[in-house]
Amino acid sequence: MRKLYLLSGLFLLISGNALRAQLTITEIHYNSDSTRNSGDWFELHNRGASAVDLSLYRFRDSSATGLFLAPPGTSIPAMDYLVFCTDTLAFDAIYSIPNRIGNLGYGFNNNADGIRIFDNTNAPVLELFYSDSLPWPMGADGYGRTLELSSPSLDPAQPQNWRTGCVLGSPGGPFVPCTGETIVVSEFNYKSSPVEDAGDWFEIRNISNAPVNIGNYRIRDDQNENLYIIPANTILAPQGSVVVFDNPTKFNNQFPFVANKIGPFFFNLSGGGDCIRIYNTADEVIFSACYFDEPPWPEQPDGEGFTLEADTNFSFSRDVNDVSSWFVGCPEGSPGRKYDMNCLGAAPEEIPATISVYPNPATTYINIDRKNATGEFEAVLTDMGGRRTGRWSSPQQIDVSAFAPGIYILTVSDKDHSYYTRIQLLPYD
Repeated sequence: MRKLYLLSGLFLLISGNALRAQLTITEIHYNSDSTRNSGDWFELHNRGASAVDLSLYRFRDSSATGLFLAPPGTSIPAMDYLVFCTDTLAFDAIYSIPNRIGNLGYGFNNNADGIRIFDNTNAPVLELFYSDSLPWPMGADGYGRTLELSSPSLDPAQPQNWRTGCVLGSPGGPFVPCTGETIVVSEFNYKSSPVEDAGDWFEIRNISNAPVNIGNYRIRDDQNENLYIIPANTILAPQGSVVVFDNPTKFNNQFPFVANKIGPFFFNLSGGGDCIRIYNTADEVIFSACYFDEPPWPEQPDGEGFTLEADTNFSFSRDVNDVSSWFVGCPEGSPGRKYDMNCLGAAPEEIPATISVYPNPATTYINIDRKNATGEFEAVLTDMGGRRTGRWSSPQQIDVSAFAPGIYILTVSDKDHSYYTRIQLLPYD
């Protein structure tokens, strides 16, 4: 992913009060994903109560040579949209809409460019410049999505009024919620804590109410050459998930009881920002999500032992590339299961009578007696802030003499269950 710099972004000039009230640019597609390439296009919206005649209007990019002259009779009805295409053949191969026009005779730069509109007397009407860098939204630069104005009533001169749209966007009409995007990325672990290093991993979730076979789906990050193919017959149950990891040794050491996992993928998630793209078996992009590691994105997932989560935020109208759609997860995250706000594991239960944990309060040692239970298990001690302070494999006794006095959560987990209890540690002399 290219380095993101804060730019001045966008400005807009409008001459004439009537056109100021009526015309606005509501969508821009300046860099298609190569698997669903519609060419470059933008959408002009007439938000007024009467039609706007665009006959012989001039449409330019930011260069001195790019020029499209609207044919006589070109107009936009009241409250309607018109799409201007670089290549109508490429556009029609992806979309089937009547309200499009072209060919523009020029394309848009993938880094930064402009859309300049002049009336039939060559007077400036509207001028807009975009960029692929912050503060412009992430995810429209070759990852299958478009730039969409969040609302036609908003000032397009402010980059924060733009968002990334759905995969392929919504040309020729208003924004439509992304109801077709049901196989999604729900968690990123892009930089583990050095002391709890699980390698890079991300979680894919099926947010539909039907099982989906994602076998032979393709995964790429922001580089086209980085490719991972999901194993055949990988079935995601309704609301089910699977973790995709890059290092089996690191991941299994940290999460020995996570069974719904696949990998390894042979590329890294960048600690400076990256994207994950999901492709169907026809190798067509169906979902993409990007993250960044600098404000306003949170610091904790960037090497402090936390993840980026989206489990509770699956509105189809969300902007998956905006920081508001993500939140800081638990220490080490919640791979393969839904986020639990108490960070106690998947549907934990209080420790039953079949497990004895004593003494409590404790000063030096805590004994764990699972009585007649067999098989490996894991014990994890966390403080009340959710920070893990200790982890043991199948211990019968835990030395807690070095821990600070206070209240802790002890979680005991095997491959089938996760139990917890509160432990009070007293001062040790």
